[in-house]
Amino acid sequence: MGDGSSTTTIDTINVPPPPPLTSPPPTSTIPPTSIAAVSQNFQAEFNTEENDVLDNAIMSGKQFKILNSKMNSILQFLNDSVGKSFVSGFEVKYMLKSQESCIRTLLEDVDKHIDEMLATHFLSFDYELMELQDATRERHVILDKLVTHSKESI
Repeated sequence: MGDGSSTTTIDTINVPPPPPLTSPPPTSTIPPTSIAAVSQNFQAEFNTEENDVLDNAIMSGKQFKILNSKMNSILQFLNDSVGKSFVSGFEVKYMLKSQESCIRTLLEDVDKHIDEMLATHFLSFDYELMELQDATRERHVILDKLVTHSKESI
């Protein structure tokens, strides 16, 4: 495993390691780390020092393939170790309650927003109604004057 072996064994299939990158060393200040993963039928090693990408470079196809193969290795390891890790019913209940709390908060915010919008709409409607009442009063006064003028002329 960390000795730079030429093959990686996955379920008894030999896969050659990805070709080394020819790019110059990165200017990153992140310290190099090494992650090793081992399960019953799988082993993989990821050394961040080996295949770093330059800070200002776009990932090449070769780098993407290397990263993709390493991610596949990590996912395979996680898949192999699923039986060893589990989430208890209490943890699931806690996560569900947390999600329920978030949803309730969102619904309360939506309800509050709708209430504010309806109140604004109601005030606008009241204003329009008052304007119509004022216009009706004015028309009524004019109509009364016309009626009284008509009565006087008869």
